[in-house]
Amino acid sequence: HLVCIECGAVDEIQDDLLEDVEAIVERDWNFKIKDHRLTFHGICYRCQDKEESADEAD
Repeated sequence: HLVCIECGAVDEIQDDLLEDVEAIVERDWNFKIKDHRLTFHGICYRCQDKEESADEAD
């Protein structure tokens, strides 16, 4: 998930970017993964656009 620290919006990443990492963990640590969670905290594109618009107005 992508969590905006400005407005609190939560967007979901549709791609499974951890597929290769899961395979390595399962192989190297003999661990059967059933689920994983990954969250990025930052500023969403909507808040970035608002910030840029405000800067241009000044």
